[in-house]
Amino acid sequence: MRATSRHGLPAISVCATVVIVCTMLGACTQRPSTAAAPAPSVGAPTSSAVDRPATPSPSETAVPISSLSPQMFWYGAAGGDMMQASYDSLAAIGDASDLVVLGTLTGIRPGRDVEVTETKETEYQATITVRVDEVLKGRPVEAAAGALQVEFLLAFSPGSYDPWAKSAPIGDRVVLFLVNKGAEATRLGLAPDAPGWGVDYYTVRNGQGFVRDAGGTSQVKPDADPWLLALSGRPFDEVVSEVRATLS
Repeated sequence: MRATSRHGLPAISVCATVVIVCTMLGACTQRPSTAAAPAPSVGAPTSSAVDRPATPSPSETAVPISSLSPQMFWYGAAGGDMMQASYDSLAAIGDASDLVVLGTLTGIRPGRDVEVTETKETEYQATITVRVDEVLKGRPVEAAAGALQVEFLLAFSPGSYDPWAKSAPIGDRVVLFLVNKGAEATRLGLAPDAPGWGVDYYTVRNGQGFVRDAGGTSQVKPDADPWLLALSGRPFDEVVSEVRATLS
């Protein structure tokens, strides 16, 4: 059985992903303080243990900056690009996604926290809710009427949630290329409801997996590949039409 984290990444890449995303967000690092304030209790996050192969315990924990730009919020929520598959076309990332939607960000809350069995550390997540405005591929599993639950890894510190909550661009329109966590678990030989997975949850495919509406023009991740960069700066509705036509 291939060992993975609940984000669909190889287990060893979880720490690396935290480091690369926090680095690109301009974060510094230090050992976590025992006086760190707990995450706000917006919804009750659940905690469970998950088995993974032994990996080095991170000697440093990311300390997030106080705020993020909308572009960097979405790039971080998409997990960055560290040790994830990269796609060379719109069609390729569409084929690799279980669901592609045009949606609107409606909220953020602390996510399901999972204890790494070998190190006893807790991986903290956030969950964003996305209203589905149009399904461009697939059939959504909605946690509530018209809403998706999309999870992403924060860090190994509960205080890392606050800047994300403060910076969430509520009302943003965005095209998201998503992976269903229950379906991904099944593909990896795990139970679809294994700790940290579940058919009611999604993750963004990777750092290439979003196109946001920035005042009517399209915005993608920093340092985008040529095919993705070609979408940036174009009218957002025009790009949505291209995605729709490509995936139809």
